[in-house]
Amino acid sequence: MVAILVRLGEGAAMLLLLVSASAALSCASPSHHDGDAIRCDGARRSMRLYAIDAPEMPGSCREGRRCTPGDPFAARDHLAALTRGREVRCEVVDKDHYSRSIARCTADGEDLSCAMVRDGFAVERYGQLDCDRAPAARLAEPKEGVTPGAPATDLPAILATALAGVLPDLGGGWRWLAYYLLGLNLVTYLAFWIDKRRARAGLFRVSEAQLLSLAALGGSPGAMLARRHFRHKTRKQPFTAVLMAIIVVQVGALGGLGWVVVERWTA
Repeated sequence: MVAILVRLGEGAAMLLLLVSASAALSCASPSHHDGDAIRCDGARRSMRLYAIDAPEMPGSCREGRRCTPGDPFAARDHLAALTRGREVRCEVVDKDHYSRSIARCTADGEDLSCAMVRDGFAVERYGQLDCDRAPAARLAEPKEGVTPGAPATDLPAILATALAGVLPDLGGGWRWLAYYLLGLNLVTYLAFWIDKRRARAGLFRVSEAQLLSLAALGGSPGAMLARRHFRHKTRKQPFTAVLMAIIVVQVGALGGLGWVVVERWTA
């Protein structure tokens, strides 16, 4: 049963990624007027690449504004080279104060914002990319027989084994609820692992909204376990605040449900 649930969790996590990818729109024949903008063929306006700032074109840096130093033409040409002849997909994640769309864009799966910062043509600004620019230096030496970056399946297995010992004593409805929570927490754990791996590779990410949705649906224990084990999303204060709020609400709801059950049993 544990092996089946793990397999189901892996499949559901991959389905989540497919849904995420499908939410990103194809950007045909992109053009660029500077190093942090992209305009898809047929679009009325260009979009700004998420969380980066490239050198401004001559005359665009207004007095009193902090502008990124560098060659704006080289930055624009490098961005054009990154997208030329590749499949570009963009997902709008926000709007700036000019009502211009801010988008996470990839070219053949490579995050364009991360690539521009990595190659020295832009700086990280107005957001957090969470790109691992030197993964080899940050990763600890792998233990013998362990593949670098592989999920520590012993932790979900321990959780599954513990629940498996309780399940036979539960009634039908409660047993299915336990199966649901177990499967969902495995999916959540694997989603965090996949997002961490894709962050290191500079690929298109699992969105924070999707990770928080999994936690809100009952996967918060898996989310906390993955955060602790992979050290992922631990420094994102807004993300942490929302996750903690979800957990507080869930604990309160669980406490209220427990109170109702106790009252009925003692009535």
